[in-house]
Amino acid sequence: MLAELTSAQIKELTGNTGYLSAHMTLGQDSAGGPDIFHLATGLSVLSTALSGHNPVFSKFLDPLQSLYCHTYRLTLGPTGSGKTRAERVGQSVLAKADSDLFLPGDFSREALYDTLSERPYGYLGVDEFKGLQNRLNRDYNAGAREFLTEAYDSPPLIKRKTKADGDVEIRSPRITLTAGSTPEWFESAIRDGDFEGGWLSRFLFFHSDSIVPLARSSSQRIQAVFDSLVEHIEKVGNLSGPANFDAVDEQAWSYMERTHLNIANAEPALRGFWARINVHTVKLAIMFHVSDYPDDLDIQIGDWTRAVLLMDKMAETVKTLVNSVAFSRSGKDLERLRKITSSPDGTDRRTALQRSHMKVSEFETYLRTLTQTGERHIYAKKN
Repeated sequence: MLAELTSAQIKELTGNTGYLSAHMTLGQDSAGGPDIFHLATGLSVLSTALSGHNPVFSKFLDPLQSLYCHTYRLTLGPTGSGKTRAERVGQSVLAKADSDLFLPGDFSREALYDTLSERPYGYLGVDEFKGLQNRLNRDYNAGAREFLTEAYDSPPLIKRKTKADGDVEIRSPRITLTAGSTPEWFESAIRDGDFEGGWLSRFLFFHSDSIVPLARSSSQRIQAVFDSLVEHIEKVGNLSGPANFDAVDEQAWSYMERTHLNIANAEPALRGFWARINVHTVKLAIMFHVSDYPDDLDIQIGDWTRAVLLMDKMAETVKTLVNSVAFSRSGKDLERLRKITSSPDGTDRRTALQRSHMKVSEFETYLRTLTQTGERHIYAKKN
């Protein structure tokens, strides 16, 4: 089971004032659903506002590389839990504050390149993660997943070739990507290597299994909170330049040195996450700060502490996801091998391996399970 943030932890993250606290209030009053979904959406709105035409950035991790505040985020929960309703709340605030920040959600690879060559930033919202995966798997979008993986790191320049315009240049892309899924659909949508290859290690994951009753509140109260959020995001959008981490320098570097050591000891599927946890933490610290103080960029200990709290919980979630996906796939692979070797007279090893399309090591592991339990009889084919 995926770890969930408690109500007390969410309260610690949002505080009693500021954007995130008010966004939670608006979400609870207008859409209902688990608090964690509104926290996720509120952070994505802040992320988008910080990453616009004159973006906020940090050079705390690397003096030569600007780290921008855009994020990729996936919300996981059962059907009907309120993932989409929560997303619509954030989209409404963002659309009112600056509608130019929206990128087309239904895109082709070349259209996305062309759009980003002119405006390399914005909010890319996709309701269903599986739909996004399917879109990225289509022939006309070949290379789009790799582009989004690279674009997350916001290199100074990405060059791509399109049929319509030839070579296009995309400078310091800053895409805030959001999507939702049920845990089951998520497991069925991802491909081998999505974690190991870096695509999913760039995502923040927010999860809840709860089905919370729909909310009902006065329209007057909702409108007042909504207007205050729009005003806050407009202020955040006017911020630009480097965030100042001087007040957290010692504490932050101690944390980052410690987490960096986890890369070597992590299983392969988790190494990408641990390699980027410090990037996520720096971005979140900036978001937590401007949630409370939209007029300056002097990061404080409280901002850093909240970012660490969220990333510690995120590490638990990602580890559980990776293990869950591995367990689910092993079960499916084992069932596939059962079908391949279902002949009552037994099956020869070479044929079974060829039909399974598995790596030899995986094949031998599953085959050992079936033969040790007496389920199947496998023999060596005679030449």
